[in-house]
Amino acid sequence: MDVRCWTYGKSIEELCPSDLRGEYDSLKKEYFSILKSFTAAKIDTSKIRLVDYFPVRFKSEWEDVNSQILDYVLEKYPKPSRYDELLSIQECLTEMESKPLNIKKERLKPHFAKAPARRFYKKLDVLKPSVKYNMWGTVTGRLTTESGYFPILTMNKEFRDILEPNNDWFIELDFNSAELRVAFYLMGHQQPKEDIHNWIKENVYKTKITRDRLKAKTFAWLYNPDAENHRLESILDKKKISASHYASGCVETPFERKIEAPPEKALNYLIQSTTSDLFLRQMVKVHKLLENRKSYVAFCVHDSLVLDFKHEDKKLLREILDVFKTTEFGEFKINMSAGINYGNLKEITI
Repeated sequence: MDVRCWTYGKSIEELCPSDLRGEYDSLKKEYFSILKSFTAAKIDTSKIRLVDYFPVRFKSEWEDVNSQILDYVLEKYPKPSRYDELLSIQECLTEMESKPLNIKKERLKPHFAKAPARRFYKKLDVLKPSVKYNMWGTVTGRLTTESGYFPILTMNKEFRDILEPNNDWFIELDFNSAELRVAFYLMGHQQPKEDIHNWIKENVYKTKITRDRLKAKTFAWLYNPDAENHRLESILDKKKISASHYASGCVETPFERKIEAPPEKALNYLIQSTTSDLFLRQMVKVHKLLENRKSYVAFCVHDSLVLDFKHEDKKLLREILDVFKTTEFGEFKINMSAGINYGNLKEITI
């Protein structure tokens, strides 16, 4: 049982019932005292299995109190309908963490005129060369990364070329405006087969406005509850979407997440959370398709999935694309790119 997947992110400490609180807090204090003693003895805890060095009495008591907390959770919290899916997502993320990144830090040297490049170069010496995601770091369910690991979500885009695949290529699958497409689904619209901003330009604006200008105007309107735009409101009724999924200060998404939110944040949380959960569902499908292959899911950045791809698996590309783009919200347009490092990906078509 994964307690966080069972309770949508709550930790053992948060779930501890009042009658076990004193015992749990005492053991937790002892746990940190043991870790402190390891540090004082100059033991590198990253190279040992900590549990093997804990006193037998402590291990027995710690396991007992955690077992009692889990029994309490099973009694109080029914199994979520999405438990198995959340567990699959966690397993996929854990496998990503187990795959070291191929980092070419020397490629930062041409950027040394800028202080961020010099700082990042030094930081790489102490960071673990893999990505560790946290499924529960935000109220919406969007992934965050743990400190001490490679900061794939916040890394300066100028430095992306320091990452090379362990196989032959990076293949990136990127949803075309995923959040806007989720909004289309929530309104009951069919998914445009073309670029969604071009579709809006041709079917709603019908002017010479540029795609980039239209994109900026669309998102500025979508996430500002006070903004008005009669053209966009003709296809997306923000109040109607919110009213269908928001009541009593709580957003309930199509993925059964319940998120406390003030009215002005409801639509934002609804769309971002739904998009994140949809993306993670598609990620797991691709991950399962690549089981027992040399190619694998390397990392993800918001709504894009990056594969560390072996040339011998090239016949799978069509199937991978079809699996990723086919969602229960309709068929999403996917932008696919490839390259020999993460900073130089070029769009490809199949």
